[in-house]
Amino acid sequence: MGKVVLTPVQQKKKSRGICIEPYCSKRAGKRDRVCYMHAKRRQRENNPVKAKFFAFRDNAKRRGKKFELTWEWFVEFNEKTNYVKLTGREKYSITMDRIRNHEGYVPGNIGVLTLSDNSSKANKAEYAKYYKPEDVPF
Repeated sequence: MGKVVLTPVQQKKKSRGICIEPYCSKRAGKRDRVCYMHAKRRQRENNPVKAKFFAFRDNAKRRGKKFELTWEWFVEFNEKTNYVKLTGREKYSITMDRIRNHEGYVPGNIGVLTLSDNSSKANKAEYAKYYKPEDVPF
């Protein structure tokens, strides 16, 4: 990777300890030239699978859900389902779903549903419409 050439505006912002991204006036980190928000954004762009895993884990922890999925398991899951690329807010985006809600995020309790199916399932006790034993490889 070559040396990054900064514009005069970026050099001035860097010398003042301000984030070098355009239109950002937040304080840059001690080792970085960018603020926390832009550093996180760059991390997500460089490794989206890792960013999705840690965001998912932290969200489960925040909600008080059991989370026993490993990084290796998540990478394999992503390779089989293309999870990171197919997630989103559209009707047919996929979601990672707990088959039995009380068990948490553990291997063997994870299924893939579209966002619309997951929303309509909600807290229904009958999962047979959405899952068959042979359809749950995880």
